[in-house]
Amino acid sequence: MKKILGVAAAALLLSAGVASAKPTDVTISVSGVSCTFSINKLGDSGNDIGKVLLTANDPNTCQFVGAGDIGKVKGLGPIATIVGTSSLLGNSDKILTLLDYPFVTGGQYRVYYTSDGKTLTFIGSGSYTVK
Repeated sequence: MKKILGVAAAALLLSAGVASAKPTDVTISVSGVSCTFSINKLGDSGNDIGKVLLTANDPNTCQFVGAGDIGKVKGLGPIATIVGTSSLLGNSDKILTLLDYPFVTGGQYRVYYTSDGKTLTFIGSGSYTVK
């Protein structure tokens, strides 16, 4: 048991060491609600595609908490995909957010939700801003 706890602690310290120094704050407006969440990189392979883990969190209006990664989506190019929950929809529904990558003001976002894990329902899309 002590060995498992030691390995878990070492993994936590290593992941903290490779996290981005400063989070990227992205603001989107979905169904009339403006949400600003901070996106942190937990790892970076140098090319930012397919090997970057992300965490996102908005402790304010949207109460969004999620995680995801960056990859290429056919027809869209490099996309940050973040899946999480928000108290606005209830914690049983999952939200899927797709953000153009790299993060730049004017990039496009698309937001969907699912309550059964199979069917995605479109919520909204638009341009996002980066602070």
